[in-house]
Amino acid sequence: MEEFNIHEITSIDASAILFIKETMASLECRPGLEDVECFLASDHPGIYIGELNGTPIGSVSFTKYCSTYYSFGLYLVEEIYRGKGYGMQIFNTAIKEIDSSQNISAYAVPSIAKKYEIHGFRTQWLCSNYDINLTKALEFLKAIPSNQNGLTAKSTTEIDQEALLSYDTAVFGYQRNSFLMKWLHAKGSHVKVVVNSERTIVGYAAARVAYLQHEGYRLGPLFADSDEAAKVLLKALFEEILCNGISTSHSVTIFCLKRNSNSMELMEQLHGKHTFDLAYITTKGVPNGCFDKWFGITSPEIG
Repeated sequence: MEEFNIHEITSIDASAILFIKETMASLECRPGLEDVECFLASDHPGIYIGELNGTPIGSVSFTKYCSTYYSFGLYLVEEIYRGKGYGMQIFNTAIKEIDSSQNISAYAVPSIAKKYEIHGFRTQWLCSNYDINLTKALEFLKAIPSNQNGLTAKSTTEIDQEALLSYDTAVFGYQRNSFLMKWLHAKGSHVKVVVNSERTIVGYAAARVAYLQHEGYRLGPLFADSDEAAKVLLKALFEEILCNGISTSHSVTIFCLKRNSNSMELMEQLHGKHTFDLAYITTKGVPNGCFDKWFGITSPEIG
């Protein structure tokens, strides 16, 4: 007899975590090596797994950033079990923990985003995925001086951690310190912070190796006060990855907001290859955030 159980997972649920990573990788989502562990480090994570006769077959996740803002992330169902209602059962369990009167965001394929309008979602903007070759990108970035207009790239050990967390909160729009400390120090991650001549943080970037390490890296976030700061960050970050990275691939993917013209121009300069778009959808308008400083989002699965 068929038995379908749904439960929220924690960091000790190794089989569920492995299932999510393997499923994302099979769908060519290129998850980071420790992405799921980082999602679970959030203050209010909500990752639900559906098990059929004890075997994981699907997962839905959301993150609660505050009492007025939630971000939906994962919606995974193994291909052979799709169209049988399992995914919706997991979704309905997860959404019970969300106050539907508040703002909810998600990233969705544009054609699917239209279908979500019946649930109150509206598209705010498109987000483009780019694939960057490290070597080609550095051909452009190498011309940038190491101290461009007083901007200097630093490692996280050279930066006050509280100042970095405060910068992220200001730019992202919501406090996510627990998640970020795990994200920045995950295995296979590379992080650079840029400061101005007054040693004030004006940007930071994080790249993490993919779960399938031959696939390269995922870059995000790339937050910067200016395009100059973004270039200084990427030059230092890419040079470090080439020297110390654990992947044999020179591929780095990033999701960029189309509304940020400086980010779009930077992708052209780096010879980034546009692969596909996602729609950023919300139920109650645009949430907090300094989006003009978002040269690259953190990850569609976390907001």
